[in-house]
Amino acid sequence: MKHALLASLVIMGTVLSGCSKPAAPPAAPSAASQPAPPRQPIPTITKDNQGILTDSQRDGLNGANQVSGVLQKADEEQRKKMKEQGL
Repeated sequence: MKHALLASLVIMGTVLSGCSKPAAPPAAPSAASQPAPPRQPIPTITKDNQGILTDSQRDGLNGANQVSGVLQKADEEQRKKMKEQGL
């Protein structure tokens, strides 16, 4: 009888602890308060410095780097336009 009562109390305790509200995470610092560091251009991957990448992986990374460069230029132009408009 005592074992059944103890077992039921343990089970109820674990069920109730699972239903409690989790603690709120600490507030993260605002990203707007810290300026983003300038991006360094990623060098082009060649057969000499590719390491263990396959040719298709190297081509994919180079393509991604080109797209990243285009997006970075577009972002800089947008920022320049917004600065000229006073936004």
